[in-house]
Amino acid sequence: MKVSRFGADSDRLQTAAQRLRKAGFDVLDIGHLSIRIAATPEIYQRSLHTTLEAVERPVIKELGKTDTATFINAVDSKPFGEIKGRSLTHPCRF
Repeated sequence: MKVSRFGADSDRLQTAAQRLRKAGFDVLDIGHLSIRIAATPEIYQRSLHTTLEAVERPVIKELGKTDTATFINAVDSKPFGEIKGRSLTHPCRF
């Protein structure tokens, strides 16, 4: 399977970026496989229809050192880290 099958044409990427900007996101970078975005927590919560929380979790860092790190998680019944979003490959309304 070729990676190019997961890419998107330039027009589709630009359309997705426009929709993200319209929803209040800052578009940081448009690649062939993804669009990097940033926004306030409120914009993510509104767009993903969820409430976000900061969660401290144990991690293993450099040289095997055990520590904690802060992760952003949706407050719901889904497993940690799973956020149901909307695909921009299908029409959606913001």
